[in-house]
Amino acid sequence: MSTSETASPHDLRSQLEAATRGRFEIDRELGRGGMGAVFLARQLNLDRKVAIKVLFPHQASDPGLRERFLREARTQSRFDHPNIVPIFDVAEEGGLSYFVMAFVDGPTLRARLSETPRPEPFIVTRVLREVGEALAYAHRVGVIHRDVKPENILIDPASGRAVITDFGIARIGDASQVSLTATFTRIGSPRYMAPEQAEGVVDLDGRCDQYALALIGYEMLAGRPAFDATNPAELLYKHRYEEAAPLGAVRPDLAPALVAAIHRGMRKVRAERFTTLDSFVEALASPVPTTVPRAAQKADRAMRWLLLGSGAFLAVVVFAVIFRPRTVPPKPKAVEAQVSVPVDSTSRSEPRASRGGRAPIARLGAPGSAKVGEPIAFDAGLSEDTEDGVYGLEVRWDFDGDGRFDTAWNGQKRADHSYSRPGTQNVTLEVRDSGGQVHSATRAIEIVEVVTAPVPRIETTPARGPRGTEFRFDASGSSDDYDMAEMLEVRWDWDADGSFEIDWSREKRVAHVFEGHGPKRVRLEVRDREGRVGTATATVTVEAPTDPNELIGLLLDDFRVSAEQEDFLSLGRKVYRGDVPSEDRELLKRIFDKAEQVSVDPPRPKLTIGREEGTMEARLRLRFRLSASGEPGDLKLRLIFAPAGKTDWRLRGIERD
Repeated sequence: MSTSETASPHDLRSQLEAATRGRFEIDRELGRGGMGAVFLARQLNLDRKVAIKVLFPHQASDPGLRERFLREARTQSRFDHPNIVPIFDVAEEGGLSYFVMAFVDGPTLRARLSETPRPEPFIVTRVLREVGEALAYAHRVGVIHRDVKPENILIDPASGRAVITDFGIARIGDASQVSLTATFTRIGSPRYMAPEQAEGVVDLDGRCDQYALALIGYEMLAGRPAFDATNPAELLYKHRYEEAAPLGAVRPDLAPALVAAIHRGMRKVRAERFTTLDSFVEALASPVPTTVPRAAQKADRAMRWLLLGSGAFLAVVVFAVIFRPRTVPPKPKAVEAQVSVPVDSTSRSEPRASRGGRAPIARLGAPGSAKVGEPIAFDAGLSEDTEDGVYGLEVRWDFDGDGRFDTAWNGQKRADHSYSRPGTQNVTLEVRDSGGQVHSATRAIEIVEVVTAPVPRIETTPARGPRGTEFRFDASGSSDDYDMAEMLEVRWDWDADGSFEIDWSREKRVAHVFEGHGPKRVRLEVRDREGRVGTATATVTVEAPTDPNELIGLLLDDFRVSAEQEDFLSLGRKVYRGDVPSEDRELLKRIFDKAEQVSVDPPRPKLTIGREEGTMEARLRLRFRLSASGEPGDLKLRLIFAPAGKTDWRLRGIERD
């Protein structure tokens, strides 16, 4: 589609303003993509900021694209998770198809990475865990995202919370949905596309999202993508056949468990990745191993022998590499990621020439920085004896540079140590050969204290109860790094939609009575003195009544409140249990646009058996006063209720009586 055929920002905004007049006030365009544009708006009846995503009118004429766009809204509206942007409404009017979603006033992860290409590992872990938990939730309800990338992850500037959006090419349930995505460019982004996606596999599962999320983690930690190329075809080839550079070699300061989790999530064969994203998220916080795997030892020995080999042997190797047959490389065997330690030491010995080729050479490998309490792997494995190679050498370590060695002479070339205080530590390595000659090397390591966000905890009493139950919530068990829980502030969001009904205070015990019935998800945020925020959620259940008269009576209560507030969103969510049918919307819209002081009479009308089998009906009057003249008016309505599952009911439609 050419640029000339795409609606200009002004034209599209004018159309949206006309379609939503009286309900939304359009502020500005936030951005646009291949299918539509997103506008910032204010929802007038609730006085809140929202984002409205609009399908380009010229694309709405394509049934496939229109269905894909509306499917994105329907897919995302099914979710109730703090790290997934919620959908409030979806509509088609004024020649436009659009949906209304929560507004996250923050940048994309891509924008953040353009400012800080290599954030701290604890920030990376938090983003991966939050997005991973959101995707795991989507997978449990049968939805695969298939386009996980930094551009689809938003960062809340207030809390640092990562939220994912844009389920526009998500697959729901079965492979039949794939027909809505006609080309490669429509089933994911090449830079983060799993090998099975690149191969066009139909039966994709959540492990393709895991692969993409692991690639994002690699990119954040390494400061560059795992795979890069000048065109999409080359990128897809690399995803299928090439291995990324070991993350441990790029970032030797990382915890081995984090490196191993990232590399396992990036494996070419999906069966070799984590079974679920829940397992991947759990592995991101696994304990750090204190020993170096045997495979790393073998790799180090192999590298040393290669460096010590003859020039002729190297020439043979180079010749073989250059003139190897040009065939598709076989899929490499999956291996756990290993941590490589760079050689970056300061020698305190005399120049090599004056030693007559006899003294050993000490090489000290260690990261340049580490966290307080974090095990650090020190490596002397590349030290060598110019006469006997690596054999016969002994080492000892002084971890705090005070001249008193913390280990005795021994043949172990690797040592682990951690520090309890921040500051610069000067580590000294001494290497001794069989003749008693000693060579030393030092390395300065910066030990930093990383203070994490507070840990929120919620206790609920009771966990379930009938409508009218006062549920009590206790956050007094929350904690922070300073062990001063009484200084923490909390706030509460009763429906986990991002709007906090109780703002920041130090009152940790609160109570709430919920409307409606079913699971109720509560969100807690805890803030420490430095402004760091931790988030937790809890779920309580308001038990539904079993008597149909009582169930429909509750629906009538919700209908009355929503009608008096002229709130279509509440009508759809609470009464219709879905979208308000277009016929009912038009009928009520004509009243709401011209009337004020709307009321329902009687509030709880008598129920009768419906004309259709299995339905119930209620007759009432919608009373109002005309805005223009002030004259009273009323409209007789017949409300038709139908079963919604085994234990619930919903409003199916309205007819004039």
